Amino acid sequence: MRWDGLISGLQSLWESEADNAELDERRELLRAERAQTPFVRVLAQRASREPIVVTACGTGHTVHVSVVGASWVEGVSCGIGEHTIIPHGSIQWIRPANDCGCRVQSARVFEHATIGAKLREIERRGVIVTAITAHGGVRGRICAVWKDAIDVVAGDVTHTVVLESLVALSVDGS
Repeated sequence: MRWDGLISGLQSLWESEADNAELDERRELLRAERAQTPFVRVLAQRASREPIVVTACGTGHTVHVSVVGASWVEGVSCGIGEHTIIPHGSIQWIRPANDCGCRVQSARVFEHATIGAKLREIERRGVIVTAITAHGGVRGRICAVWKDAIDVVAGDVTHTVVLESLVALSVDGS
């Protein structure tokens, strides 16, 4: 009789170990899948599921995301109401927008729309922008969109801003 209890106890332990090993394997597969998922996909999935905010390097304020593009997000600065475009490379972090009094919405995702396309649309409209970089910025009108830069006219001077250095772009009157 004692051997029967010992054997059934060992069998129960063996089944628990097998279940734990299966669970560990599923978790490891999930980790491996996550390791292959790029930031833009995570951003797009979260933004389409729930309202989110992002913070860009050096701007000091959060932006409620309304559009996610291939390499940029667009939205309204929390509390300020300023229309802002942020390249993905300038995003410090993202989080749900549930602790804010601003009007929030889930974002539209245009996974193939490049930042160049968005900048050309702004150039066509002729609105005033503020191109913010890590070491300053320039306020004016976009007069040319290059492959990896934009020209911003401020008075009589044309400033060429390299897109890689662009932290955010504030757009007036949007």
